[in-house]
Amino acid sequence: VNMPLRDRLIERFGCPVVIGNDANLAALGELRYGAGRGAKHLLYLTIGTGIGGGVIADGRLLLGKSGLAAELGHMQACADGERCGCGQIGHLEAIASGPSIARAARKRLLAGEPSSMSRLPGSPGSITTNDIGLAALQGDPLARSVLEDAGLICREVVGRTHRLSIADDTVAEALAWLARQEAMWKRKFDVIVV
Repeated sequence: VNMPLRDRLIERFGCPVVIGNDANLAALGELRYGAGRGAKHLLYLTIGTGIGGGVIADGRLLLGKSGLAAELGHMQACADGERCGCGQIGHLEAIASGPSIARAARKRLLAGEPSSMSRLPGSPGSITTNDIGLAALQGDPLARSVLEDAGLICREVVGRTHRLSIADDTVAEALAWLARQEAMWKRKFDVIVV
C-alpha cells in the first residue's frame, strides 16, 4: 500500500534487497547459492497451491515486458481443460497444481474408482493433496496415478514450450523423474533444471 518496503528493509538489515515474484527470486537464489551455482541457464519450477517458475538464460533472469515471462502455471496445457483461477481454460496450474490434483482425485473417487482414500472421513469431498501424498506413499494406485498424471503434464508442457537454450530432453527427463519420486508426494516441491 505505497510503502517503501525495499528501502525499509535495506535500512533495517543493511544489505541489498530485491523485491519480486517468489519463483523468480528462488531461481536467482538457486543460480547464486544453490543447485544452479555456476550454470548459465536454469529453469526453476515450483508446484504448490499454484505453479510458478523462474527462467535464467545466459545468466540473466527473464522477466519480459510485464515481469510475467516465466508464469509457467499459465501456459496452455490443453484446449478443453479445467478453468484456471485467472479465468482461462486449460492452463497448467488448473491441471497440475495442488488443488487441481486434489480435485482430480475427488472426481475419480466420485466416479467409483477404488482407493484407500475412500475410507477417509469426509471422503471424497474433503480429500487434500496431503491425503493423496500419504496414500501414494502407502501404494494406493489412484493416488499414484493422479500424481503421475500431474507430473507428466508438467513434463509435456514445459518440455514443449520452453526450449530456451536448455535441452528439451533435460527438462522432460527431470520432470518425469520427479513424477516418480515419493518425496514429491510429501510436500510442495520445486524442480530445478540446470
